[in-house]
Amino acid sequence: MRSLAPSLLDFLDIYKGSGSAGSRLAAIAMMQMVPQSADLDWLKERFSTEHPFVFYHAALALQNVANICDTPEKKKRLREVAQHALATVKAFAGPPDQGTVEILDMLLSSLPKQT
Repeated sequence: MRSLAPSLLDFLDIYKGSGSAGSRLAAIAMMQMVPQSADLDWLKERFSTEHPFVFYHAALALQNVANICDTPEKKKRLREVAQHALATVKAFAGPPDQGTVEILDMLLSSLPKQT
């Protein structure tokens, strides 16, 4: 899925709006591979509307966005999204997915703290 992501980028909005969880996962894979295409608000929403399996992949997409984040405003917004994501993951009944928590923790530690 990831290897095809760049060639399907023109269809990103279709995948994002799909009723199919698999298509939405494909949209996340596109954002992982081409982080400039990432929609932070849409990724944030994944943590509230998708099943936990998707959280890990959405967290990877956020991490890749951090690698190209070049302005304080973008970093601030990314921090807000990552904090929301981490709180959502930790709020689920039962133990949270450790891989997702680790990615979000590392991401938050790499971003400047808000003042």
